[in-house]
Amino acid sequence: MIKPELTIAGGDKIMVGSNTFRVMPPNAIKGPPQVDERIESVDRARALVEAQDMPIDVHLIRHGFSAGIDENREGHVARRNGDPNVFVDPPPLLSQVAGLHEHAMKRPEAENTGQ
Repeated sequence: MIKPELTIAGGDKIMVGSNTFRVMPPNAIKGPPQVDERIESVDRARALVEAQDMPIDVHLIRHGFSAGIDENREGHVARRNGDPNVFVDPPPLLSQVAGLHEHAMKRPEAENTGQ
């Protein structure tokens, strides 16, 4: 496991060169009222990745083990000048967002049945 160099929270902004990255907050569901918020949050994330003007294309996630962050970090360190940046890869990010959306759409039933 990689030792964290920085701890961030939702809403924080990180400057890297002339780029600013805004941290999207986690959205854990704590009951039926938050289900719609979760779906809207996931849809907003998908829209940001698919945006034509300044889309999100860097896949960094809170739980790096679920998105291969450690492995990508090793590949990034080993890459040669001119090689693509392994973190700039929208398809896996869109795949993960689709999975989050699918899970969120199932939550109303789970909330109503007490699961």
